[in-house]
Amino acid sequence: MSDIGEDGNVKEVMKETRCLITDLNLIRDEIITKETPEISMIQDKFTQISQQIEERKKFINNRLEVISKLDLIINILKYKIYEVRYECRKNLDMLHIRKQKLRNACFKDLTEMQVAMELEEIDNQMKEEQRNVEIQLESLKEQKIEIQLEYESIINTMDIDMEQILELYNNLLGTVEEEKMEADPIDIEVIEEKSRPTIDEFKKDIDYFNEIKLSGWRISNSEEKLSDVLESKGLKITKDGLLITESGRLITIQEAKEEDYLQGIELDMEKSPLNEQSDVVSSKTSKTKTTTSEASSVYSRMDSEDVSYLKENLGKPLTLALAEITAVQPRDPIHYLGHWLFKFRYNQELDETQQIEIDALTAERDRLAKERWHKFLEEEARAAVMEMIMRAEEQAMKNELQRIADEMAALEDEEHEENFEDEARDVLGEYTGPKTISKINP
Repeated sequence: MSDIGEDGNVKEVMKETRCLITDLNLIRDEIITKETPEISMIQDKFTQISQQIEERKKFINNRLEVISKLDLIINILKYKIYEVRYECRKNLDMLHIRKQKLRNACFKDLTEMQVAMELEEIDNQMKEEQRNVEIQLESLKEQKIEIQLEYESIINTMDIDMEQILELYNNLLGTVEEEKMEADPIDIEVIEEKSRPTIDEFKKDIDYFNEIKLSGWRISNSEEKLSDVLESKGLKITKDGLLITESGRLITIQEAKEEDYLQGIELDMEKSPLNEQSDVVSSKTSKTKTTTSEASSVYSRMDSEDVSYLKENLGKPLTLALAEITAVQPRDPIHYLGHWLFKFRYNQELDETQQIEIDALTAERDRLAKERWHKFLEEEARAAVMEMIMRAEEQAMKNELQRIADEMAALEDEEHEENFEDEARDVLGEYTGPKTISKINP
């Protein structure tokens, strides 16, 4: 499924499917508008109706092929939606692990300020991851809706095509009965023998189409039906035989049973593809155990809920206790086992209490680091604002000084011009206009 689900292949299949839909619509219109040929141009009326039924069969089969491709595209898009959610969940878990490591390394390799900056960067990465996932999911959902609309439009025409092929089939039966009524008693058996294979074949095809019609014109194998049922429960199958929930969480079959995801679903665990990985693990483990029939019967019950409960709650402490008893070899192993389990439980509760305290201290440290970081940012912002204000005031002072210098220079120019006029007046005297010269007589 993952190889088919690549974006390039999906677009190619969608393009090919749309072209096929267009061709089928043209063929359908041609069949509807096609004039019925004269009876004399073909062998007989029986052959004519048979040809019309064959055309309808071919058209319906082509439609079924298109539906199958559209159904495949829808399943691919559904799987990619689950895959995107799973990848998002995995990436977010990795970022959470990075945050936890940074918190633990606060006073070891990094300063509090460096840790606060790294935590801020991780938070930004998580927000960016969530935004990208939302965009991808929106795009996939839009593609899915578009394909579903095309799927439904084809389904709506299939019922009409089925009614037409049934009408042709009834006309074919009526033609045979008319020919029997007009024929001699000796020829009736020949007519029956000649027409029966064709009628049986058409009857078989019609029964097949009716069966598919009841399933919504979908041809599904057992794995696809199982996938549809699981999807209705909010699950999707992975290549490894595990399950992904709608939130992107990866769970096993046993966990799905415990959380009532598989309620009302009966699985043959020996043949189901969902249990292939569990079968591999079980086969490897069984090789290390006894091969007697009694031991095999015990091992066959290893998947029961009781054994799973014991494995989860007692597997680790018993393994550690038995290993220590084997190494120490005490005089009273039963008493030693009981005392060891009591100490294990006490130490486990003590560890849980200490872990809660550590988590609280870590959370408080994280909060203080973020407060220091935000305070640092505020101080940096305040310093930047003050620097901008000082620069603005300095620039204003420079502009004012420049303005005063310009005014002083203008005043000096005016005074210089006035002094120049006074000096010219003192030297040349007062100007009274041009002097008149008397005319000299010859």
